[in-house]
Amino acid sequence: MTEDVFWTLNPTKIKPYIEAKRKRDIDRDYSNWMLGAYIKSSIASALDKHNKYPDKPYMEKAEEERIIDGSQLSEAEQEIERHKLLMAMGFNMDLLKGGQ
Repeated sequence: MTEDVFWTLNPTKIKPYIEAKRKRDIDRDYSNWMLGAYIKSSIASALDKHNKYPDKPYMEKAEEERIIDGSQLSEAEQEIERHKLLMAMGFNMDLLKGGQ
């Protein structure tokens, strides 16, 4: 939004611009989080031969395993699928649960 547009609009007409910026910020934050997950996988695979870098993108793998569209799964099945995704991303589930 240009300065001229800003000063000519009333506050209710500025609201969509604010909401659009908020959505862009959320998307950027999610992208940064995913980048961190890939970097973490990369470092883990370089330091430990048992950790493998993913052979395909996480979202593609999730779609193939029906993790994203969990509407057909029960709550317990959805929890299992979330656990599988976190494990595939290299998260240590014991540490996340407060274990050793």
